[in-house]
Amino acid sequence: MYAQQGDTLYVNLFAAGTSDITLGNRRVSIAQQTRYPWDGAVKMTVKPQRAGDFTIKVDFPAGPATSRCQAISIAFSTRQPKRRS
Repeated sequence: MYAQQGDTLYVNLFAAGTSDITLGNRRVSIAQQTRYPWDGAVKMTVKPQRAGDFTIKVDFPAGPATSRCQAISIAFSTRQPKRRS
């Protein structure tokens, strides 16, 4: 369902459940809520162990008549912006 390389998490399958993954030098918890493919709604909750930057790449099936997938890449930052004095 998931794969990882460096600071990138790959979501290869939509299925309800939770996983804890080592991503770079941090642990990331990911949960999916879905009834896919019966409806198109997929909710992902991502909780990194600590603040930092990482990327999630998600494969979306193009449709039932083809095995091709469309992919998107999402860059996440959980760092707080620095406050100006």
